Amino acid sequence: KLLLAAAYFWPVVLLARFIDRFGKGIRVAARDALIAEATPANNRGAVFGFHRAMDTVGAIGGPLIAVGLIAFFHADYRPIFLISFIPALAGVLILQFFVSEGKAAPARGKIEFRRDDFGRQYYLFLFVSLIFSLGNSSDAFLILRSKDLGLPVLVVIFAYIIYNIFYAAFSYPAGLLADKIGFKKVLLGGFFVFTLVYYGFGAVNNPHAVWLLFAVYGFYIAFTEGVSKAYISNLVPAEKTGTAIGLYYTVTGAAILFASLAAGWLWTVFGPRAPFYYGSCMAGIASVLFVIFLIWKEEKA
Repeated sequence: KLLLAAAYFWPVVLLARFIDRFGKGIRVAARDALIAEATPANNRGAVFGFHRAMDTVGAIGGPLIAVGLIAFFHADYRPIFLISFIPALAGVLILQFFVSEGKAAPARGKIEFRRDDFGRQYYLFLFVSLIFSLGNSSDAFLILRSKDLGLPVLVVIFAYIIYNIFYAAFSYPAGLLADKIGFKKVLLGGFFVFTLVYYGFGAVNNPHAVWLLFAVYGFYIAFTEGVSKAYISNLVPAEKTGTAIGLYYTVTGAAILFASLAAGWLWTVFGPRAPFYYGSCMAGIASVLFVIFLIWKEEKA
């Protein structure tokens, strides 16, 4: 934030964004492991869901506050970046002085990764998530598709806000549901919703349908984002949770990068519908694999 406030040349902005993304890559797995450690196994769905809900409320409120600050400072961005440093610093101080690691915290020593540290179910879920993520391109394509259908940019932004509202509203209930009926059923439901939504973005001709599609898309992310981390934390030993979630982020992140590149190529060569039919197809395949490997075979085992 301070670099952005001080930036006068684009390389400084690029450096600031790189540091920001690098920091996120470091913190997210550790954060999720810390949440898992502080939560009973039978309540993790609700807790991870609550975390995602609060995170998304911030993602909605932050830009709205920024719009007000832009008007107040007459489009001078530097004081806005300086102000945004305050909550970031507050988060660091709270984490340092008020949050403690429990008994499951690993001892300092040699860092080792052994394949047999994680169970069979973890690797099956990782494989299914990889297949799913190969079709899960950047949300920027949803925005581009909405504009392609004829919606003005401002309307698209509000439609995307609707998505975030549904995401925030249903993340905690989805976590509660996962604790009650099982993580796998909720995750499979999320995969199924994604399959339908991406097919809808490909097939739709009426621009007003985008509102409904974005709202339903919020259900997908609510049913998968927090629930997947809670599910992983219940599959692996407590001291390996950070590694397991970090590996999950690495594999799915690389797959999403490929999916976005593939979506761009498909859009250019075959038109704006193609990336969404591809994403829907991959999600459908992942859903079938989920049922075969994580539900049917586990029930028979």
